[in-house]
Amino acid sequence: MLILEASQLEYCPLVQQVGGTIQVVPGAEYRGRLFIKGETIALHRRDAAVQLSRQHFEAFDGKVYVLLVDDRNAWTLWYQDRTARRGDSNENLVAAIDLKILVAQMRSPTGVSIKSRRYRCRVYPRCFRGSEATAWLKSHLHLSRADALSLGHRLIAEGWMLNVTGVRACEDDRLLYRFYHDE
Repeated sequence: MLILEASQLEYCPLVQQVGGTIQVVPGAEYRGRLFIKGETIALHRRDAAVQLSRQHFEAFDGKVYVLLVDDRNAWTLWYQDRTARRGDSNENLVAAIDLKILVAQMRSPTGVSIKSRRYRCRVYPRCFRGSEATAWLKSHLHLSRADALSLGHRLIAEGWMLNVTGVRACEDDRLLYRFYHDE
């Protein structure tokens, strides 16, 4: 357990996979280790914050670093996460996402709406609109539009989805896409 000032950390978003879902969460790096943001405790409760961080450190048998950070307004606990990856740039964030898990999420009942659609006088079964996929990625993974489109390009390039009309690009519009799993 370490007590630090906020200026000693490098803050960055992290990509974390938990229980078959992908999340972008607040993170920090300290001395080459990545940390996930935990509890926040009022600044005047320093003793309680120290006690809580010690309890967590002991609960992890000292195998996980616990940081107690003075954020000027409050004390924040940060927990080391060896499975998280940095997601601080478009390239890193998009590259860090496990596409198998992502596709499973997108195909789930809470994913994109997959159904038969009409496009240019033809009906295409089991597909979704590019604009819907972009909106889903933005809302569920908290991505920018550019990051969502980059992830869509990666899904096509790595053979997870295709445009039903044969266009190779991923667009944020009415074009129709299908997962290869639904072919």
